[in-house]
Amino acid sequence: RLQYLLLRALDGIRPCAAARSEDEILATALYCCLTRDGFEDMISEALLCGGHRAAITTVTGTVAGAMLGDSAIPESITRNFAGLSFVREIAADIVSGALLSFGPTQTAAEKRWSEKY
Repeated sequence: RLQYLLLRALDGIRPCAAARSEDEILATALYCCLTRDGFEDMISEALLCGGHRAAITTVTGTVAGAMLGDSAIPESITRNFAGLSFVREIAADIVSGALLSFGPTQTAAEKRWSEKY
């Protein structure tokens, strides 16, 4: 089902009329990012979608930020966001290749990541 929904999004077709499940929300968010230019247009499209708008908009904002970089997010949005430095730190960790492994065979780097997260 997710593959079908993603193919629709990649073809520029809204995946579903009212996204409620995780796969529908993800596909709809990707549709919003792939069919609009700029962070604000992507978020505006997400807000127009049917279904679980809060989840669609959150995922759309996350994907849009990853695609466009945080400098594309208007200052009017980031100015009052208290957790921005924390989100930037997590994003930098992910981009740098955070290694997570659990169990007795952790390397030193994996242990640092698992202690942090």
